[in-house]
Amino acid sequence: MSNKNIDIFGSPSAAGGSFNVRQFLNKMLFHWPLFAIFFVTFFVLAFFYIKFTKPSYDVHATILIKDQTYRRRLPALDELDLVEAPKDPQAEIGVMSSISTVGQIVVDLQLWITYDQKNKYHSYRDIYASTPVQFKLLQTGRNFTPDEGDQLYITIQSQDYFLLKQSGKKFKRLAFKDNFINSFGKWRLDVTDNLKKYIGKTIRITLNNPKETVANYQGAIFESVGAKTANVVDIDIQDEVPMRGRAILNDLLRVYMDASVEAKRESGQNTLKFVDQRLASITRELNNVESKFQGYKSSNAIVETQSQGDRYLSNAQSTDARINDINIKLSVLDEIELYINSAKGADNPPATVGMDDPGLQGLITQLTNLQLQKARLLATLPESNPLFNPINQQINVTRNALRENITGIRSSLVATKQQLQSLGSGYESSIRSLPGQERDLSDI
Repeated sequence: MSNKNIDIFGSPSAAGGSFNVRQFLNKMLFHWPLFAIFFVTFFVLAFFYIKFTKPSYDVHATILIKDQTYRRRLPALDELDLVEAPKDPQAEIGVMSSISTVGQIVVDLQLWITYDQKNKYHSYRDIYASTPVQFKLLQTGRNFTPDEGDQLYITIQSQDYFLLKQSGKKFKRLAFKDNFINSFGKWRLDVTDNLKKYIGKTIRITLNNPKETVANYQGAIFESVGAKTANVVDIDIQDEVPMRGRAILNDLLRVYMDASVEAKRESGQNTLKFVDQRLASITRELNNVESKFQGYKSSNAIVETQSQGDRYLSNAQSTDARINDINIKLSVLDEIELYINSAKGADNPPATVGMDDPGLQGLITQLTNLQLQKARLLATLPESNPLFNPINQQINVTRNALRENITGIRSSLVATKQQLQSLGSGYESSIRSLPGQERDLSDI
């Protein structure tokens, strides 16, 4: 019985199993209409996909979050520490994606307004980068709450006039220099350098709900901590117009930096306010004492006095200075207690003037960081969210630790103050033994 090699089409092949090219091509040519139909179909589908699918460009930015603690010492106020709490990259991401930040970007760039032009395939193309006009809302009307957007169709007639059409209405001839009032408010159109290119053409202006626009861009902007270092935040956005994507990220970084500067300014103002209050009180006391001293010398015609009470006076002054220092520290402890027992957040941290206890400063910094993290999460999440449970627990633990620390420091200061007051009483008794005017001047 003879053996034959059968190819994939069921026909005999040449001996040895070699491939028969001619038979294969004959088979392909026999089915050429089917291949032609497939080719034309896929070509048409690809053509329309390219024409009707809007492009998407990825715009990327990177920001470095500095994680060190800044201390600024002024020569005249060496005891004053202006401390900036370390920044948590995750908390900074919450600030960048918050409603306030994204809302400011939407207002700055007028992102709730879109400009489109119909192309020859009856689809609209975004012309943000080359729009001939800019819509300016001068005053919001009562009905300016569009769900799907109000649409204005503008036909450019010349450099001075245009035709306006709204849904269900006829075209009206209007001038660019005029202001207009309709259901959504008072507005006007400002021309751009691209106006001449659009004379005779029609564009569509869509006015979207600003709140919905903010929510959309909150979902469109992606922030993440860098893979190589935890202090780097990567920011990405995909947009049909790359110029708009770059403008959004640039404005996002600007708004974020402005917010950081404002937070530093408020912290500095709170510290300086405390210092100003203390300086004002001390200045009043010194002025009263100086006036009393000069008045006594003038009324008694005293030019100069020297006595053995100088030593007592020097000791008494040194003791009084130490007592005043303790009183300042006790006042600072009172301010810190008010801070940890009040509902104020991280935007109003207390000043630690003259306090050299590292444990106290460390706990205050820790509490400020936790409250700052909570405040930034509140910008994007409700307080009922389970994510706040561990933060609230850490805040309570830190507050209790601060209370215990303050109690120990206060007890030590009060004991030292009582000892100094006892010494001061002895010096005062010695001074009282001095005669007449010298004793009075020493008391002053």
